[in-house]
Amino acid sequence: MVSIWPFNVFKEIVKEDKIIEYLQFYVLLIGSIWCFKRTYFLSKTQMKLLSLFFSISAIGLLVVAGDEISWGQRILNIEVHEDIKQLNRQEELTVHNLYSVEWLVIYGYVTLSTAGSFLWLVPYSLSFTRKITNYLPSHLLFFYFLFPFIFFTAQLLNDWGIWQSWSEVAELYLYSGIILWLVLIKNDSYLTKK
Repeated sequence: MVSIWPFNVFKEIVKEDKIIEYLQFYVLLIGSIWCFKRTYFLSKTQMKLLSLFFSISAIGLLVVAGDEISWGQRILNIEVHEDIKQLNRQEELTVHNLYSVEWLVIYGYVTLSTAGSFLWLVPYSLSFTRKITNYLPSHLLFFYFLFPFIFFTAQLLNDWGIWQSWSEVAELYLYSGIILWLVLIKNDSYLTKK
């Protein structure tokens, strides 16, 4: 369907250094800043464990954001050493495209999108306390995770053929869902350090 868009608009916006990739970077960066801010405020409370969770999330989001734009390599015209090029599928300054790591990325995507798509069902199937459900993704985020779940599961099963150009879009949906999941986590005395 998108192949009928004029001037191959869709194929252009999903390329490297185009709008979808930059949106991923900004979503991750804003999410990281928000998590750092929440860490700061939680560190002043008795919620040390939740503060630690958000600080780890902030650092993780910042690393993924940097990796999405190859740590500024193409923006700043940084030349990559030949040794790095040989280790990286896209010959970039990225971790997720290293041959030794890239096979793990798809499993991470499938795991996160599965969690986001279906963990909200847990309270309906098992008797969990309200405290646990505060940390599960909301059913309102279902569609942020469903498309990435379908896409990355198909990719994992090597059945993604014509859908390959949707990879960046699926990542954007997944990142947006993760950030919103983090934003919706409620402060709760369950994680208060005794």
